[in-house]
Amino acid sequence: MPYKRKMTEERKYTILIVNGSLGGRTGNTHNLIKKIRKTITKIDGLIKVQVIHLNPQFNWVRIRKHIKTCDALIFCTGTYWQSWGSPMQQLFEKMTEIEGKKHLLGKPIGAIATMHSVGGQEVVSRMQGVLCGLGCVIPPFCGFAYSYADHVAHQGRFSGKKLLDDVWHLEDTHTLIFNVIESMKGTNKWKVWEFLDTRAFDPTSIWLK
Repeated sequence: MPYKRKMTEERKYTILIVNGSLGGRTGNTHNLIKKIRKTITKIDGLIKVQVIHLNPQFNWVRIRKHIKTCDALIFCTGTYWQSWGSPMQQLFEKMTEIEGKKHLLGKPIGAIATMHSVGGQEVVSRMQGVLCGLGCVIPPFCGFAYSYADHVAHQGRFSGKKLLDDVWHLEDTHTLIFNVIESMKGTNKWKVWEFLDTRAFDPTSIWLK
C-alpha cells in the first residue's frame, strides 16, 4: 500500500528567489538576497529557499523546472537605466512559454529592485505587471526598491530623522516576505508597511524652502 502523508503533517513549501542582476553572486542584489533568505528562515524555518542566479549562466531548462516545483517566487534585479538587468529580460522572454500554465498560474510573487538613486520603483512596478500578465498573483505590499541613497541615509549621515520614516528600510522586506508567505499558505493575514502604523513624518509638511 503506497505511503500517504498524514493530514496532520505540515506541508513543506518552497520559495524560489530569482536574481536577474548583472552582478550575479557578486553584486548588491545578491547581498540583499542573502538578507531576504535569513528573513524567510526567521519567519518560518520549515520553508525551503532556493536561489537562482541568471548571470553568468542562463539554463532555461533548469530554471523552468524550479519555477514549476516552487510555491512562490521573489524576483530581484538591479536597475539599469530605469530597467531590469538583461538576464531578467531574457527570463521574461522565455517565460512566455509557460504563460498561464501551472508553472505560474496563481503563484504569489514579490518584486525587488536595487538602485543607486532612482528608477527602481518603476522597475518594480513593471516587473509586477509582467508577472501578473503571466498568471502570477501579487499579494499586498509586495514591491520593494532600495537605493544607495536610502542606505546612506540610514547610516547616520542624514539629519532628517522624521523623514527617514518615509524612506525605504531594509526591514521593510520583512513585510513583503511575510505577505508572500501568507499568500502561499492561503492564510492571508496581511501586514502593512511599518511606517504606516508609526509614521512621525507629515507628508504634507514643507521641506523645500
